[in-house]
Amino acid sequence: MMWKRWIVLALMIQACESSQNYPVEYRGSLKSIMHDGNASATIDLDTLKNRSHLYALGAAENLDGEILIWDGQPLTARVRGDSLIIDSTFNTKAALLVFVSVPKWKELPLSESVKTIADLEKYIKENHNNPALPVPFLITGEIESLKWHVVRPGSGENLMTHDQHAEGGIQDSLSGTAVNILGFYSDKHQGIFTHHSSNVHMHVKTTDKKLSAHVDDVLFNGRTKVLLPE
Repeated sequence: MMWKRWIVLALMIQACESSQNYPVEYRGSLKSIMHDGNASATIDLDTLKNRSHLYALGAAENLDGEILIWDGQPLTARVRGDSLIIDSTFNTKAALLVFVSVPKWKELPLSESVKTIADLEKYIKENHNNPALPVPFLITGEIESLKWHVVRPGSGENLMTHDQHAEGGIQDSLSGTAVNILGFYSDKHQGIFTHHSSNVHMHVKTTDKKLSAHVDDVLFNGRTKVLLPE
């Protein structure tokens, strides 16, 4: 029976190795920002600039913008007056940041039955090999509609809800637009990097890179695809 023990051991080792292929890291928490009013820096993006195939999202120090890093390319959106500016450098500190390095992704069609964020959460959980871990994912293609916001300094102080948090900055929507979305799925990190009513945290950029923002809501129409780590 020794051979059976070796097989079991080999499978256990393989499972451990696969779970370490893309360890998700995070600094700061939504609870600290939204309930405690603490939006001080927890990490400097410059310390991550040499990581290959880096994907990250979060909120800038003092809530001065929304951070998105897509395959090593930063796109930090900041509110200046009534306009948005996009900073494509690593010269930013984050109050909250979730990040991972993923060299290879596998592409899956997003079925027409996936319409809402709740549908998306279920789809990712069912299609990922290890749903107990935080799961990074990408979505590309044309969405039906999408609501977004970008925070501005002071928009998180003493605010208790996600809606109040969003209303402190700039809000708008997209319709029938080609986008790229980075998200992280977890049912164990509510209040840390997902809100209490959701298991995903997503940021979006348009293909022309003129918009980068936090995703508040999105509807899918069967014209997108989802990518999960290989």
